[in-house]
Order: sequence, then C-alpha cells, then structure tokens
Amino acid sequence: QWIDLRPTLYVQFNLPMAPGRAGRFITLEEEPAGENDRKPETIAVGVRRAKPDEISKVWPYAYSQVLPSTSNVLALQPSRTLKPGHRYDLRLKQDLPAQEGTLGLLSERVVRFETWPPFQAVEFPQKECLPRNFRIAFTNPVKYQDLLNHMTVLPSTPMPKLDPGYSQMTGD
Repeated sequence: QWIDLRPTLYVQFNLPMAPGRAGRFITLEEEPAGENDRKPETIAVGVRRAKPDEISKVWPYAYSQVLPSTSNVLALQPSRTLKPGHRYDLRLKQDLPAQEGTLGLLSERVVRFETWPPFQAVEFPQKECLPRNFRIAFTNPVKYQDLLNHMTVLPSTPMPKLDPGYSQMTGD
C-alpha cells in the first residue's frame, strides 16, 4: 500500500507506551529516493496514543498474540507534508522506553518507506496496437475505475462496463 503525503503512521508495541516518554526516541528522516550522498533532513513528529477507531481501521484482524490497543499503539503525525519521490526512515531509537520501568529497546529499529514520484504516464499504446489489447503505464498505482472514468477514446466509443469486483484493483 502506498503512503499518503499527509499520513498518520501507527506503531504497535508489545507493552503499553507513554507518548510523552516515547517522543524523544522517535524520529523521521527524509531524503530524495535514490540519493545516498545527502544528509537526511529530520522532520519533527507528534506522538499520541492511537484512537480505537484508528486501530480497528488499521488492524481489522488480530495478527499476533499481542492485540493492538490504545495503550500499545502510538500514532505519529509528521509536522509537515511529505514530499513525492522521497525516502523516509522512521527511527525508533535504542532505549525507547515503555510506559513504566527503565528498560527500553535493546537496539534501534528502522522502518523505511518511500512516497510515489510525481504522477505521470510512462508507457503509451503503440499506434498499430488495435484491434489487439494495448498497454498504458503510470508511475503510480491507478485504480481501474478511476482510469475508465478519466479516459476517452477518439473516435468516441462507449466505455465497457466494469465488474464492481475489479473497480478498486490496480494494474500489474
């Protein structure tokens, strides 16, 4: 799944967490995707407990023995919009403490993700493709229903009816 440019990131722990204690041990670093020679920029991150409705949306099913709850899931809100075509490292630093006690993470954990590049079409149908199937490709995922809603064919021809089961799917 792709990351929205205004995301709330959720992190589940195996123990109850206190946002106030955890905040200084969590950072988000940004750099252009594919570039390793630049020093990453640190983005401030707000830390709070996740709300019950957020948890049920992100974790509709139980996947492990430690169930997500408002005590062990933190919601992280970057202080600004993320940039297209950039790589992000969410760092959970060593010694990140739980809600109680003095013990923390044994070592740093890093979750890396990238945002999609600016949207553009990168492959077009060949002129001699018809009446065979044609291929069009984009830099980012496109839902079939959205493609059909925004595509026109000249000369005009009616768009085929899409089976509802395929409307939210993206190409290969």
